[in-house]
Amino acid sequence: MADEFSSHERLLLIDDDGDVRRSIRLVIRRLTSDVVEAGTGTGGIEAALDTKPAAVLLDLGLPDMAGLDVLDAIKAALPQTPVVVISGNDNVDSAVYAMRHGAEDFITKPFVPERLLATIRNILRISHLGARVNELENALQRETPASELMGCSARMRGLFDSIKELANDPAPVLVVGETGTGKELVAHALHDIGVRSSNRFVEINCAMLGATRLLGEMFGDPSTAGPVGGRVAAARGGTLFIDSICDMDPEVQLRLVGYLQSAYYEQNHPASVRFVAASNRDLATEVTAGRFRADLLYRLGGCTLSVPPLRERREDIPALTQSFLAEISRQYGRPQPGLDDAALDLLLGYGWPGNVRELENVLRNAFIETDGREIDRDALLPFFAAEHTFEAQGSFGDDGRLLPLRAVERRHLAAALRTCSGNLSETARVLGIGRTTLYRKIEKYGLQALSRG
Repeated sequence: MADEFSSHERLLLIDDDGDVRRSIRLVIRRLTSDVVEAGTGTGGIEAALDTKPAAVLLDLGLPDMAGLDVLDAIKAALPQTPVVVISGNDNVDSAVYAMRHGAEDFITKPFVPERLLATIRNILRISHLGARVNELENALQRETPASELMGCSARMRGLFDSIKELANDPAPVLVVGETGTGKELVAHALHDIGVRSSNRFVEINCAMLGATRLLGEMFGDPSTAGPVGGRVAAARGGTLFIDSICDMDPEVQLRLVGYLQSAYYEQNHPASVRFVAASNRDLATEVTAGRFRADLLYRLGGCTLSVPPLRERREDIPALTQSFLAEISRQYGRPQPGLDDAALDLLLGYGWPGNVRELENVLRNAFIETDGREIDRDALLPFFAAEHTFEAQGSFGDDGRLLPLRAVERRHLAAALRTCSGNLSETARVLGIGRTTLYRKIEKYGLQALSRG
């Protein structure tokens, strides 16, 4: 994999031996050309404060002060800056002290070039990702304060721009995208940065409610002809987010068309509710199939936002990974674990049928299993669905013998549920079976823990 930080990250090299500094420059020249040098501890501390390097290589044998004191000074001033200690002394106590006081690694001289190169590549990647996460979080706090949307790719930057353009527009918005891409986060962002942010954000999920209950939840008691109630009334002045609108019953679709016609076009009463709807299916196709009303699509689809699948914005995976691991670590009250190169390569190469939601689930499961230790490729593999786990396990058990059909079906159903992040409607659609059939199989195989809604 190409080094995404190549020539962009500054490295500080503190060593009193000019020959060693030249050797290190030769080793790392493929990673970065921006290297600042210092021959003393005092000069190294000053250079660190002045240049704010992405990483520091520190020799312990300095002429003016102890290298471990330099380490303490740099970590006190720049706690997020990784430091690799390089020493001609393989004293165990020094190594233990350095690691306890924040050093990322301890390498003895004469060093093995490949080992040094791998270490620097790893810490520069971590530094790069950390800086990118901070940059994105700061940008999102300014632009989408209550949203967890994240991405530096062109597709996501375009989406952020569209959200800002539509935030104060009262017209309905249709958000489309695959399951797990973050459509609800887009709806929250539209609300949070707009003029309605001080009022309520109300949600309703059409896939979870039958026709009668959905009608009542949306508009109030369907048996009365009184004023509109329900969640439409609750969202007045704010935003009503209608999730899985592709699953909305035709009767409710008709009622919603009437409300939108009155509110937004005839202007008989003010359009006091901002409607944001989401669909994981193409509504034009649903119209052709007779499952969705063309007039409702016309009223909702004037402003459409498309959320790209994760496989089409792979450059966002490193920052998303670091952000998820930071949040998961905070939730569990543990230090944030590292992620080795092979693990990151695996994340970058996977197809992510469950999108961002699946990425978060995989990382959470791996975090729990590793108990806070560094996450490597082997720690991730058991939690991948379909493309990895089912391909690896297939129809055979650990003993190499064919599995009974029941076991194969259970394994495939579990993989489908993980791929769809437990969304039953999406799982049923992917498997080509009805929800009732899916319910029976989930109960039959004891897979309730993997399902939701």
